[in-house]
Amino acid sequence: MLAKEDPKAINALYRYKHHVFADGALSNKDKEIIATVISVMQRCEVCVQVHGDAALEAGATKDELREAIEVAMYLGGPSTVIWSPIVDKYITDQQPSDES
Repeated sequence: MLAKEDPKAINALYRYKHHVFADGALSNKDKEIIATVISVMQRCEVCVQVHGDAALEAGATKDELREAIEVAMYLGGPSTVIWSPIVDKYITDQQPSDES
């Protein structure tokens, strides 16, 4: 609805995202790994899915994502990881279950 009501704002947001995630001193892959970890710490399942998938598409390995998530777990405590089975998709070869 927001995109329909105020497309300029949404378009500006997407332009900013493309700028932020462009290769620079950090690669797009590195930035998507960082975004995945921040998403885990914020407990945003949609964000974990979006950035986790983008990280894998950018060439990140499950080992890279697992280690990055372990850093988040160290800083945020064990609940940072265990709050969502969505994270399992990125640190194991198992798909998340629909069970809560």
